[in-house]
Amino acid sequence: MLCIFSYGSVFFLGDLVPYSKPYLPIPDQLELVKSRGMSVADEAKASQALARIGYYRLSAYWYPFRKSEIHKTPDGSLKTRVLDGYRDGTDFGTILDLYVFDKKLRILVLDALERIEIGLRTDIALRIGQHDPWSYRDPKYLHGNFAKRPSKKLAPLTDHQDWLRRFDDKFQKSKEDFAKHFKAKYPGESPPDLGSRRTLGFRYDVPPLQRSVDCRSRGDLPPIRDA
Repeated sequence: MLCIFSYGSVFFLGDLVPYSKPYLPIPDQLELVKSRGMSVADEAKASQALARIGYYRLSAYWYPFRKSEIHKTPDGSLKTRVLDGYRDGTDFGTILDLYVFDKKLRILVLDALERIEIGLRTDIALRIGQHDPWSYRDPKYLHGNFAKRPSKKLAPLTDHQDWLRRFDDKFQKSKEDFAKHFKAKYPGESPPDLGSRRTLGFRYDVPPLQRSVDCRSRGDLPPIRDA
């Protein structure tokens, strides 16, 4: 059977292969990796890992240990084909150690990124918040390409206006305690009557800058104009 796949604007024909792999319980999963050349010194520990972590998550860590070969394609070019078997010396314990190492490394990196993110948010709040508590809504404090130039996708709106629309929607839907507290304590509180807000017709209660940075997702801060 032929099926048309699309990737962007490119279309090509490919063979549609039905998924035929059977369900494998943990003992059979363990036998499968052993049959492919992986040594398992502690089968009880390996079985626990397969049950707790999962076969396919662990497969990402043993993938580099799979054998490979060079083959010639119909057009004459050479490509690497990854095989099912494992390289000599591949051990399940090593795979598990790699998983644990990666997990610990990811936690350390995410902790560092969180510190950087929170520091950056605070710096932004302190830098432009001194001008106006709602300065993030005022185009004069933001980069002109973002706040004044019509958006390529949303003209005549600017990217800033679209950003405010998404931000206001996110704040109104937020279930965070600080958002609930602000809306309860300052009902009817409105931002300065800026053109971007009038254009979009929003009458939402919105937080000042030092609160607003807490309900934005990572990478969702506006570009600031140089002071």
